[in-house]
Amino acid sequence: MRSPKTYSQWMECFDRLKEGAQDEQIIQLMKQGTIEWTRGVAERMTEVLYQTIKFRIEYASDLFQKELNHSRGNEVLIAKGLLTLRNRLALMYEVAQFNAFPKEVIDSMKKVVTDYAEQTQESLEDSAKADRTGRLKMLIKNNPLTNFNHKHNDSISPEENGSADMNINREISRDNKFGQVRRRVIIR
Repeated sequence: MRSPKTYSQWMECFDRLKEGAQDEQIIQLMKQGTIEWTRGVAERMTEVLYQTIKFRIEYASDLFQKELNHSRGNEVLIAKGLLTLRNRLALMYEVAQFNAFPKEVIDSMKKVVTDYAEQTQESLEDSAKADRTGRLKMLIKNNPLTNFNHKHNDSISPEENGSADMNINREISRDNKFGQVRRRVIIR
């Protein structure tokens, strides 16, 4: 499949995006796509983009609800569900930013995704207030859905971090009742 240039090619990409298979490949093709932004095409393309994003958000929401139901209070499963939903929202946020669309359309589609994330985050935090331990509220606040539009990489190499020559060996010691414990910490 090639990057879309005609209305029908765009519709095929949107259909594939709704299916949820090969998201990354389809999105890469769509990022490279172009279309002549004429009056009739503009309204239809904007509507299809909105419907696709809305469909995928609703689907992600349904899956998240199922994950919550199956978690039975297990904090690890709840956190996993939150992170999965955030990743799905990040994907839709990326879809909202195709260069083939004018800035007004991009801004309104980004707002759709952002508004959903903010409302859902607020709703989850309100629901967590009933938890007497406060652990659920802390879990939800520490894994916010609204943090989807920031690129995050836990495994940044020292070269990318700008500290390639900062392999520092430090010894940290602390006293405890069993004697002195020495640990070697290597910072990259």
